[in-house]
Amino acid sequence: LSIWFATGLLDKPLGELDAFMPPKEYGTIQELHSSSMINVGSENSELTHWHTDYKLALEIARKLNKPLFVDFTGWQCTNCRWMEKNMFTRSTVNELINQMVKVKLYTDSRKESEIANRQMQQDRYGSIDLPLYVILDNSEKVIATKAFTRDEEEFITFLKKGLNSN
Repeated sequence: LSIWFATGLLDKPLGELDAFMPPKEYGTIQELHSSSMINVGSENSELTHWHTDYKLALEIARKLNKPLFVDFTGWQCTNCRWMEKNMFTRSTVNELINQMVKVKLYTDSRKESEIANRQMQQDRYGSIDLPLYVILDNSEKVIATKAFTRDEEEFITFLKKGLNSN
């Protein structure tokens, strides 16, 4: 058992246990929030990069005429980590998500920006569930929303709604 856990130190997946680990960026929160300006440029980099600034991501989505995938997440959210490690990494899911501009909005700390993210989630979508995924068109109209699911086909159907609306 110790050897199996030790493989996690070498960046090997731990399966279901990965959901209980904080995101890799956890120790560098400031770096993550300032990374919103990274990769602003080519369409390909805009679609593979996760932004942390909602307004910037919306502006990029409008510029590229792509839907905006909003990931309301939390630092301590095990369901969020499970989705990131076990759902987002599946080839079809990853391919579909990477056709949209993506923004990750943390909502579970006392930082002013995260309190604002949580308030936006509650005001606009009537939910404080984590994770909550929202796909928006260029005018910020909601195309689809989805909470945590372990059903890959259900999540793929949700993602396709966002891509079929353009």
